[in-house]
Amino acid sequence: MSLSVSQASYDATAGSVGYDVDVSSLSIGVEKSVNPDASWGVMLGVMDGSADVPNGLGDIDASGVSLTAFGRLRFGDGGLVKAAFGYQDTSYDSTRNVLGQRAIGSTDGSQVFGALQAEYMQNLGAMRWGPTASVEYYDVSVDGFTETGAGIWNLDVDGLSGDLFLGSVGVRGEYQLASQGGGTTLTGGVEYTFASGSDLAIQSGFTGLPGAVLPVQGVDDEWVDIKLGFETQLAAGGNGESVLYGGYAGSLGSNYESHRLQVGLNYLF
Repeated sequence: MSLSVSQASYDATAGSVGYDVDVSSLSIGVEKSVNPDASWGVMLGVMDGSADVPNGLGDIDASGVSLTAFGRLRFGDGGLVKAAFGYQDTSYDSTRNVLGQRAIGSTDGSQVFGALQAEYMQNLGAMRWGPTASVEYYDVSVDGFTETGAGIWNLDVDGLSGDLFLGSVGVRGEYQLASQGGGTTLTGGVEYTFASGSDLAIQSGFTGLPGAVLPVQGVDDEWVDIKLGFETQLAAGGNGESVLYGGYAGSLGSNYESHRLQVGLNYLF
């Protein structure tokens, strides 16, 4: 089980007014060992988020449910590969303030996503460290909708679809604190991440009138990810083992900034 909250800010660009995003999510899953080096599992997740445009121009609220299948495979002396593939169904509610009136929209969307991550850790006393790399892919689609509530200023907006690719490379470390029992492990890492997304052409226009195609520049950005965390064994015995984990993940770029806090509980049986 995992609970996370995050906040991100996107600066204004030539093709965007900029916006702030807040997201909270809860995930519950189960994982089964195939052998000492391999396991697989499934995870169900729910999320709720909002994006606010500065100066009171409008906002978007989103909620979604996702289902993810994942697996882990250990190799060599410290190697680990993780893979995940999933689907998310999302609903959106938007408001747009125009000339003292509020245009309201509602629609649905979905995304298919996949991720692959690998690391190779080396032992150095109570510390383990090593290189890590990952790739992620998202295929996103949103249905068209018609606004209400703003009279002649309501818009008809066609559906859209696009994809996003992320790649990361960096280094990760773990440090085992000396204590009786299972103890606590401190974790940390630094990664360089680049993102590339498809350009979009969105057709929209005032309700009942011919529309126009609006080009939207795709994501083309890079940033540095910083991760700090911990894992603490709460209990261990013949019936199972429980581990509390949590931490902070931050992303810093020239046009993008994100901060996320996460806490979770694993129970092994």
